[in-house]
Amino acid sequence: MRIGIDATILESDKPTGMAFYAINLIREIAKLHDDVVVWTVMGDLLDVPSNAKRMVLQPFIKRKALLPWVRAVWTQLCLPILLLKERVDVFFSPIPEGILSPPVPQVLVVHDLVPLVCSGDAPFFRRLSFRTRVPLVLKASSHIIAVSESTKRDIIALYKIREEKISVVYEGYDDKHFMKMDPKSIQSTLENYDLSYKRYFLFVGNFTPRKNIHTLVEAFRYFADSGIDIPLILVGNQNIKRDYTKRVIGMIEDLNLKSKVRLLDYVPFTDLPALYNGASALVFLSFYEGFGLPVLEAMACDTSV
Repeated sequence: MRIGIDATILESDKPTGMAFYAINLIREIAKLHDDVVVWTVMGDLLDVPSNAKRMVLQPFIKRKALLPWVRAVWTQLCLPILLLKERVDVFFSPIPEGILSPPVPQVLVVHDLVPLVCSGDAPFFRRLSFRTRVPLVLKASSHIIAVSESTKRDIIALYKIREEKISVVYEGYDDKHFMKMDPKSIQSTLENYDLSYKRYFLFVGNFTPRKNIHTLVEAFRYFADSGIDIPLILVGNQNIKRDYTKRVIGMIEDLNLKSKVRLLDYVPFTDLPALYNGASALVFLSFYEGFGLPVLEAMACDTSV
């Protein structure tokens, strides 16, 4: 059986949660099955045999605003032809934005329905896709994988998909990467960020309204006012919703927390285990999550949540 995989979601050299999910899953599929073909934009991110990779959409790597539109057209017009050309038996996508009329059985992963449930977190194109294209793609799919029971319930409620068509497969973590570590082994990484072992609270996630960072900052003021000198470290992409990031920064300044709350922006994947291990606790106050992978990663590092 030949498996075709759409990995065009990998479009940045700074991958975040959903991209790492795709990277890890595709790597494991390639270990279990030796007949795969993967279409990708960033081939260096994928640990699969070079003869399995198919590089696509290269001219649009630096045109981030245009890439989602081009990828949507490519998925519908070009990918079906490529599946037939490569004699693929089953097509798999780690995201729900698949093919409207797949020429072979199609299996998709749905992580969450953020563009519908928390529309303020998603750009216009993604909201439009989840309202128009995604429901048709899901109906055309042979099977759907949901990353949690919560996501499964959302798919059934919002898209009226039959329950028997959906399987729940929980997200996992790389146990060779996220694990309890000796304090001495992470000391240099913590020093690079000017942090002390078990002397900071940690948040990991993109800066968007559904992550509820503004409430976290407001609540942290009461903790800081009590006289306990432990900072709050906010790690995540600050450019997705810049107006929200400005709001959070404004709150930090207005509440006189500039010396207590630090923003680190994007942190390399290699540094995350040390930051989890060194934290007093992970704090996670999201309004909505499909799964909430940082919770699992922190627990794998034996850090309280």
